[in-house]
Amino acid sequence: MKWYQRQVSLYQSHADRTGEAVAIGEILRSRFAANISEIVALRSLNNSTEKNQQVKRELKSGLMCFSPSALLSNRKDVVSMTGIMQIDFDAADVQGYDIDELKAAVFALPFVCFVSLSCSGNGFYALALIAEPDRQKEYALHIFDVLQDYGITCDRSKGRNYNDLRYVSYDQNMLLKEEAEPLRVKRFKAEKAVEARKQRNYTKNTYSTNHAPLIASQRNKILSAQVGQRWLTVQQAAYTLGGAVPKGLNEQDGLTALISAIYENTAFNNEHDKYIKCARKCFADGQLKPLL
Repeated sequence: MKWYQRQVSLYQSHADRTGEAVAIGEILRSRFAANISEIVALRSLNNSTEKNQQVKRELKSGLMCFSPSALLSNRKDVVSMTGIMQIDFDAADVQGYDIDELKAAVFALPFVCFVSLSCSGNGFYALALIAEPDRQKEYALHIFDVLQDYGITCDRSKGRNYNDLRYVSYDQNMLLKEEAEPLRVKRFKAEKAVEARKQRNYTKNTYSTNHAPLIASQRNKILSAQVGQRWLTVQQAAYTLGGAVPKGLNEQDGLTALISAIYENTAFNNEHDKYIKCARKCFADGQLKPLL
């Protein structure tokens, strides 16, 4: 079945709770005609006055609306999903752009099957095909973030939910693909962001990366410690490394480095156990008062 043959719910107004099942292509290509006078009136309004804003609200309240993402029951329950999600570009977000050029740029995306002006004519919207309709919210957030990376802001309040509605509209320069390639996301941008945050936190708190110079400096202190300095040097080095990272995050890297230095420095010969015990205790004490 072609995407434009998939059935969605069409409502006579935003107050209609029942609606009727209609092929989405029929709505986009012809059903809007019933509201063409209201759409023309909307586009003739100057939005700068409160009176015109009120007129605009009244006109929109009488427009038909439809649910691109699903055929619905009672405006809420999903009967079937279409795999189509809407992406809305408000007038405020497209200011400064040539709207026809921006429409063409969005339409060039292989998964975008339709682009049209909104009912007010000041913004526009796109319909996109997604390969996993049951993950629509994740797809929506991913697309929003990718578009934002390219400097294109869209309305994040629309498109995530199956029961989000759109007012019917008309655009003599509407863009429609009979064939479009549904988007399939292998790695969601949100998942990558979470992973990146985890990696940053891990890197920030591990001895083997950011704290390597600190480990080396404290290890060198023990390697060069002489009789008469050993106890204080081990205490200071172990306490410093113990406090350099919160407990539980590779803390043993630093402690292992100190113990190996004790074994390597001949000044500790025959007294390894005593100084290693000191190192372990001071390292643990340092963990109780982390520096980071």
